[in-house]
Amino acid sequence: MELPDLLVRLRKRTVALDTALFLAPAQDGQVPPDPQAAVAAVEAELEAEFGQGIWQQFADAAAAALPGKPVPRLVQVMLARRALAEGDARAALRFAVAALAREQRDLVAQDVYLRARAAAGEGPGPVDPRGRFCAKPWRELELRPDLSAHACCPSWLAVPIGQADGSEGSGFWNSPAAKAIRRSVLDGSFTWCSRLHCPHLSAERLPERQAVSDRELVGIIQGEVVEVEAGPRRVLLNYDRSCNLACPSCRRERIVADQAERLRLDEVADQVVLPLLRDARTVKATGSGDPFASAHFRRLLKQLDRQSYPRLRLQLQTNGLLCDERAWEELDLEGRVDALWVSIDAAEPDTYAVIRRHGDWQRLRANLDFMARLRARGGVREWRLDFVVQALNYGEMPAAAELARSLGADGIHFHMIRNWGTFTPDEFRRHFIAAPDHPEHHRFIAALRDPLLDWDQIDWSDLTPLRNQTLAAASRAA
Repeated sequence: MELPDLLVRLRKRTVALDTALFLAPAQDGQVPPDPQAAVAAVEAELEAEFGQGIWQQFADAAAAALPGKPVPRLVQVMLARRALAEGDARAALRFAVAALAREQRDLVAQDVYLRARAAAGEGPGPVDPRGRFCAKPWRELELRPDLSAHACCPSWLAVPIGQADGSEGSGFWNSPAAKAIRRSVLDGSFTWCSRLHCPHLSAERLPERQAVSDRELVGIIQGEVVEVEAGPRRVLLNYDRSCNLACPSCRRERIVADQAERLRLDEVADQVVLPLLRDARTVKATGSGDPFASAHFRRLLKQLDRQSYPRLRLQLQTNGLLCDERAWEELDLEGRVDALWVSIDAAEPDTYAVIRRHGDWQRLRANLDFMARLRARGGVREWRLDFVVQALNYGEMPAAAELARSLGADGIHFHMIRNWGTFTPDEFRRHFIAAPDHPEHHRFIAALRDPLLDWDQIDWSDLTPLRNQTLAAASRAA
């Protein structure tokens, strides 16, 4: 077989694997494959068919690829694995970053990226989660814009467990994929969980099994329970992308649901969402857009009134521009919100104008002052600022932390930028400041040592391992 034909075949294999992982579990109720085993099987198949020389041919093809026409992602992942096995950590990093720039959910690319980074002395490797426990697959449900249902944040666990379009009611809650995910937690493999993006795994926050004291969870662990009778305790409503901003890290243009789409979403809420909330204690809106800019979510928040859902607590994630006193009163939110998270992504007006497209810094600052008064009077239990770290703003991390502290916020949450399909691979590599080969990476590492970032109310999320290693290295140098 000629190399161009083989690359076409592997491009199809890449699509087939992505379909099996990210579409089939939702659409067909299938158990997702083990991604590591799937890639290893392709490697063995290629070596059996073409011999060891195939890897050099792939490497030559990757080096000669025209801009915009790279080799298939699966080839990049296999080349990364091969380079690492041969002791070339830098080459492995290049291939792994190229693969992640095209598909952030690729668990095999994530794994080889972390291992190569550690081998190159640029950061910690992947953690070993054996012996630990995560309750999320038994207690949480997230709904995405395509109405796929997930047992955790899709950045952390991308495999869906079903489709929440009403076609199967709430049957997806105990689907084959849901049970497989729960089983992977119980056996310690965490097969479909991201060691790179999940802060609970990467920062080793998950409790040891023997330390779990919740009676229900102890019963789940001891009985190896994978089918859950009760519905989710926490439901994350991330299925309406309507927003008043067009932040480049999230989308290329402003998205607002039209009337037909709002009617469809309202029907989903009435048929699927509201029944799911019968056992819920917390509902979050929204990581997909802005709850105050979404006509659908404003309608839903009004339906979740004090009388109908007296025990339900709210978590709101917003860009803050429409979260003012008028909206707070209109939606009757006083005292009902457990957490209010505000994405700012900058500490200076000029940077904000670029990163938060269509935003208004002065309006945001006025609303942040309102939220500070709100927190001070106890109108919300927790108030936090959020900051997506990227090449354009990493230098403002210290100032953003100081802003949060000066306002009386409960903290600030930093996490690394991801590619949600809005960037080309080359664009993403320019923004992905965490990559050791990024031209400004050394300045980013220096920024992590700024004294203003020593505040104990900073949540470093997926940056925790890199921050800890940076401080440890500085301590040794001193």
